[in-house]
Amino acid sequence: MNIMHYNYPAIFELDENGVYLVSFPDIEGCYTDGATLKEALDNAEDVLNLLLLDMEEAKAEIPVATHPAKIKLRGNAFIQIIKANTPKKQII
Repeated sequence: MNIMHYNYPAIFELDENGVYLVSFPDIEGCYTDGATLKEALDNAEDVLNLLLLDMEEAKAEIPVATHPAKIKLRGNAFIQIIKANTPKKQII
């Protein structure tokens, strides 16, 4: 089985309750959070993998990742690159 490899910038923000909010500016509807940074990172990887797999199965266009330097941040936000690997289906 072939694997598709992706890398997308995610924006992490610490909210007033100490929860890390995560969004992917290139992928509509791709959000998650975590009570700790580790949990937020793990959840970001999970949600990115699931959403990209759904997009592949629906034959939707996979957006190109924005270069992190082009992403505007506010407040205490920071960018982390999240990797995703999805199984590439072979066409027979």
